[in-house]
Amino acid sequence: MVDVTEKNFTDLRPVIEQELRSANFVALDTEFTCLLAEDKYSNKWFDSGKERYHKLRANLDQVAICQLGITICKSVPNSNRYECTVYNIFVRPTAGLDHDSNILCQASSLAFLAHHGFDFNKWLYDGVTCLNRSEHAAVRQQLDGLRERTSSTDFPIEVRDELRNVLEWASTAPLGTQYKVLDQHNADISSTTSFRDPLSTPLLIAAVHNTCPDLHASVDQHYQMIIEKVGAPERKSLEARIEREFERLSEGCLDWLTGCSHLLWLMAELRVPIVLHNGLIDAMLLHKQFFSPLPATLEQFKHSLTTKLPTLYDTKLIASHVRKQHSECDAVREMLHQTNLAMLAAALQQSHVVLFKPAVAIKQHDNKYESGSHLHEAGYDSFLTACCFLQLAHLQCSLNITSYLLRRPMEAREHLAAFRDLANKLNVIRGAVQYLNLSGPDPEMGRPPWLIVERLPWWKPSTKPWIPTDGLNETRLDEASTATVYRKPGTTEGSATGASATATGATA
Repeated sequence: MVDVTEKNFTDLRPVIEQELRSANFVALDTEFTCLLAEDKYSNKWFDSGKERYHKLRANLDQVAICQLGITICKSVPNSNRYECTVYNIFVRPTAGLDHDSNILCQASSLAFLAHHGFDFNKWLYDGVTCLNRSEHAAVRQQLDGLRERTSSTDFPIEVRDELRNVLEWASTAPLGTQYKVLDQHNADISSTTSFRDPLSTPLLIAAVHNTCPDLHASVDQHYQMIIEKVGAPERKSLEARIEREFERLSEGCLDWLTGCSHLLWLMAELRVPIVLHNGLIDAMLLHKQFFSPLPATLEQFKHSLTTKLPTLYDTKLIASHVRKQHSECDAVREMLHQTNLAMLAAALQQSHVVLFKPAVAIKQHDNKYESGSHLHEAGYDSFLTACCFLQLAHLQCSLNITSYLLRRPMEAREHLAAFRDLANKLNVIRGAVQYLNLSGPDPEMGRPPWLIVERLPWWKPSTKPWIPTDGLNETRLDEASTATVYRKPGTTEGSATGASATATGATA
């Protein structure tokens, strides 16, 4: 596994892209800055698919992915084995030109990340930038307009400071002399200013050319910016060259700002199957941060997401489906009782319900995950998700073969085909529907309009006052007893007549 930051992303990007081109599937996981922006966005048991989407859309408006886990899985021919490469990418907010990301951080979410060893310095100092498609187009337009700017007052302070140094030098410099500016790649070269990111270079070049008609600024093969006093006539003859150099620099900066979005865009281009665990929030954040803002309606979101990532699987939903389908098998029912990622992965790893389970191994030599669990690190969780998907697929394929004598190792195409009917169905937790169907209508709502929880005769009543919450209200049945009523928001007390009710436990 590899931690990916700005320092190594340029070198790793072609390697990751090459691996994506030969992948059987990719498992993704995200860590993000806030779980619940406001209480009004909390999940309700009666949420329909549309209601849940609208809540999440509003809740995630300023939530940002801070870590992206990518596990690229490829089967090894004739070996019943999969090799994985795992990348744990720190994704930091992007700021530059007129683009400035607003992100919402929740104290409890940051505490959760800190508790699980999240490196906040890597995130904010060395994280890889990203842009969605609409941001990418806007930044390109802003870069194209830099050559027309006559003012640098809104440029970063380091650019303004260096421009001031250049102007002071130019005021007394004779023709033919040069001024050298240190770039971030040249820490061994002495200069007054060190630029933190590549965007500073085209900004300073644009500022110099727009301000000083007798200066020529360029970047040499060592990434060092050189400003030369050339005189106005010679400068005019260099305009075509200046335009070409500036266009090249602008493309390089746009490529840098786009960062890890390139990887998601390639996944979309390759139409590689994507596996998530309990992945609705992940899918929405991926759409928002790497492709485009979340659409206003659920139907628009379904269409937009499936045109970008056409095949998604959710291992939490898959585990529930396999358990239900094979409920007559005690071993399966017990093994899949918990669908929490860590518990599910452990149960599947230890299970011997079926033979010929595929081996799953991380191919990279420097693999810190061999030393133990790293739960809630996005790279590790994406690897667990990949393992769960393969073990569940093999379990499903094997159980569908009734004769033990005919069971055998499965090929990658059989594993991917095992859950064809569950493709593009994302699990919904604590709602009226079990999943969102990205490729069609959602299932019918499974909640009755009322749930009545009555106290069993031998249970002692509680002396604590009841606090209504989440649609739960205390209703008096007679002078001696009360019941807790779970009413869907919007229904009236009188509408309970003839409604379906379920007595599920004791409360007073």
